[in-house]
Amino acid sequence: MHAEMKAPKYQRRVEDKDEAVDLARVTSEGHRPLETRFGGSLATVSPSAAYEAVRDADGNGVRFTRHEGGASIEKHFFLVAPYLAELDLKIIGAAPEHVDLSYASGQPPGSATSSSLFGFGRSVPNIATGMCLVDGTADRGQGGRRGEVKAETKTFPKDGRPGQVGFAGLDERFFVGAVYAASSERLGLCTVESQLSGSVTATLELPLVADQVRRFGVYLGPKDFDRLRKSSVLPGETAPSAGLDSAIDFGFWTALCIPMLLAMEFFHNQVVRNWGLAIILLTMVIKLLLLPLQQRYFKSMEQMKKLQPLVEELKKKYGEDKEQLNRETMKLYSEHGANPLGSCLPMLIQLPIWFALYRLLGNTIQLYREPFIPGWINDLTAPDPYYLLPLGMGATMIVTQLLTPQTLQGGQQKFLMWFMPVFFTLTFLKVPAGLSLYIFASNLLNIGQQYLLTRRK
Repeated sequence: MHAEMKAPKYQRRVEDKDEAVDLARVTSEGHRPLETRFGGSLATVSPSAAYEAVRDADGNGVRFTRHEGGASIEKHFFLVAPYLAELDLKIIGAAPEHVDLSYASGQPPGSATSSSLFGFGRSVPNIATGMCLVDGTADRGQGGRRGEVKAETKTFPKDGRPGQVGFAGLDERFFVGAVYAASSERLGLCTVESQLSGSVTATLELPLVADQVRRFGVYLGPKDFDRLRKSSVLPGETAPSAGLDSAIDFGFWTALCIPMLLAMEFFHNQVVRNWGLAIILLTMVIKLLLLPLQQRYFKSMEQMKKLQPLVEELKKKYGEDKEQLNRETMKLYSEHGANPLGSCLPMLIQLPIWFALYRLLGNTIQLYREPFIPGWINDLTAPDPYYLLPLGMGATMIVTQLLTPQTLQGGQQKFLMWFMPVFFTLTFLKVPAGLSLYIFASNLLNIGQQYLLTRRK
């Protein structure tokens, strides 16, 4: 029997049915998760060599044994917590120098259901990306942020000298599979190897002492901060954390993603019990925080509209002298406290929030396959199957333009009125429904706010 562990399968309720996600797939080259290679006298032992397997009496683990050249190799796998297993490795009668413990996987079936923001609906495959945490820094192998498949091998630390290895594993958007040394003795190397077939292998290379048990942690499960932190240390160990939570990579947008996720978790757990409604409540909170800036924007637009006849007079007065016209126009705006860039302010403020929410929806398990309205939006991390949210978003953008004081004339105004809504509608056809819901709700709040301001005026 091969030294292979059956991975736990993450369960999520989908349309009243349990759907399993297989996190341990054999690669097209035949590599299995948690294969081992040895240096020194046991280097000839193939990682696919057959082992004798005996199930534990309590049914919670399996002990694999193989005899090779007078030495005995023992591997004991057993579950210690949901999605967390322990591997106890022991070599009797030989000094193998080091052990290479690999987590290998073929590519997830199918493709991801989201696209790159501003990618005009282009789908990005849900590929497995190898990663290593070495000397406190998380490095990734093939894949990149756009999901391209490459054939390459990367070793960390990059200079080839041993470093403190936290973990080696594979990132699959909402799930992660990783292995780490349970003790504080973690000086070694980490290698990520990828094939054009899409197969990826992440390997720990650590020293191994003969006749002593070497403990490893094996995590196969969802990318949830709390669960990953708790799983970073095996029960009974006092070693430093393996840092599994660094597998959740928000990149540049971390400072925005974390507060947004915490706010949505609070709304979901304490208020509404629906992640779609939690997104709407988050939209309302952000709208309140940005209300002073929004009011300044509307005030600036009103002032710009009042100054438009004077600007037209300046155009007639200075004719083709563009430089003088620009100076006099800016002087006019300055004297009346108008900001010609004010119309760009709401978009500039919202763009970072859009990007952060996009990253959040593609990297955390909380909203994965969570519905907003069952039968319509069954998964907030997938696109709206009927495109109602993107179309509604475009329609509300047009209404917002109609209610906003206009500072441009003729063709320029028509361009902004129609091109921008059409552009954003096409762009958001394949982005996660949660992001389209946020923008749609934000537009509705803009319409209500502008209507109240206009009526009060």
